[in-house]
Amino acid sequence: MTANVTHRSTTIRKLLGRTQEVAIWAQANPDRLPSSYIGADDSERVLGYFLARQRVEQAAGRGHPEVFAALDEALPGWSCSRKSPEHWSKRLAETRSTAEGSTREPKTFPDDRAAAGPEVLAASHWARASFHPEVYGWAREPERRERLRTIPHWHDPERAAAPTATKDDVLATLRRVAREIADVAQILGGDPSQTGTTDRERRAGKSLANVRSWARYGLHGWSEEHTAVMDEVYPRWNAPNSRDRLWRKRAAELAAYLAATGTLPAGSAKAGNVGLAATLARWLSKRRYELRAGLPAMTPARVAYLDALVPGWRVA
Repeated sequence: MTANVTHRSTTIRKLLGRTQEVAIWAQANPDRLPSSYIGADDSERVLGYFLARQRVEQAAGRGHPEVFAALDEALPGWSCSRKSPEHWSKRLAETRSTAEGSTREPKTFPDDRAAAGPEVLAASHWARASFHPEVYGWAREPERRERLRTIPHWHDPERAAAPTATKDDVLATLRRVAREIADVAQILGGDPSQTGTTDRERRAGKSLANVRSWARYGLHGWSEEHTAVMDEVYPRWNAPNSRDRLWRKRAAELAAYLAATGTLPAGSAKAGNVGLAATLARWLSKRRYELRAGLPAMTPARVAYLDALVPGWRVA
């Protein structure tokens, strides 16, 4: 048994052990999943962090399928974060109290944010978030949906009766958003950032992040027509993220190394070794491991990309 296989088996055993701990905790606390919030006790937070991390790994196409399967069996619905009934009821009461003093549904971001206070901001955001059941699993539950309808203006009859925007309207709006992103990008010389120095850049950065997320997960009715609009107005809108760019950069460096030396880097892949050859050796070792283990991170597209760029990379 190789060192890599031994390490993987040990990691999976630890994760499966943690999964069992979460299942035991859930049995002792019906209708709840452990929380990673600071208000929880230390033992609960450890389990909450574990679940949160597994959700991130699954959404990113990483992690271990064996662990996800064990979680699915022990904790159906674990991938959707759920709050306790008591916590949910408390937030419902806060939101209802906020809405009762208003003539309309509270904004996610009120006009005077400083005067609104954190409670109003949190309650209004929570109410607005409940409009997206595809993201918030608890909002799909009929009993909770009925309780949400007791919030004044939560289900506004005038809004419900308003004509639905046509596809042309939606695409026209998307085109305007794309033009604003493209204009800001032209000024900056690159993609706008959500942490930029001006309000305009931050708004454009947020819009770009939203569009990428909708396209990636198929939200809000995203279709090929939406993609075509973005491709036309701002062709680089869906450029690989920083993680993908680094992956391709390493692959290109590996190909250049092979072309220059005629061999693949075969030095020690241990952490701490320095130099390009050692870095590429570690990177190549990880890619081979992902391929052997069948991990989601090594997608068919990445395998084909390396096969074409670096012939023989699979063989140690």
